[in-house]
Amino acid sequence: MTKEFLTKLGVSEEMISQILAENNKDCDGVSAKFGDYEDVKSQLSAANKQIEEFGKLDYEGLKKTADDYKEKLAAAQKIRDSRRISDEVKRSLTTFWRASSQSASPETLLP
Repeated sequence: MTKEFLTKLGVSEEMISQILAENNKDCDGVSAKFGDYEDVKSQLSAANKQIEEFGKLDYEGLKKTADDYKEKLAAAQKIRDSRRISDEVKRSLTTFWRASSQSASPETLLP
């Protein structure tokens, strides 16, 4: 709403001032509610760009890589567990030979 519009309607200057003052209050209230519109608009644009980038990811390749690492981890855990068992067997045999006072040592019998 403009002063010219109100003047063409035949509204007096005093009334125009009051009308425009009240109109400005309303507009300021609305502006306060939506004052961050440009900021929100730029955040939305950035989010949309990120979504587009996610769409370009090679999900199947990533899944395959993750599966490969899971297999490597499982193999490494098996090796670790077998070494632990081997170490426990060696300790048990060493204890046994020491207890039985035999001259042969587990190192000469085990690889």
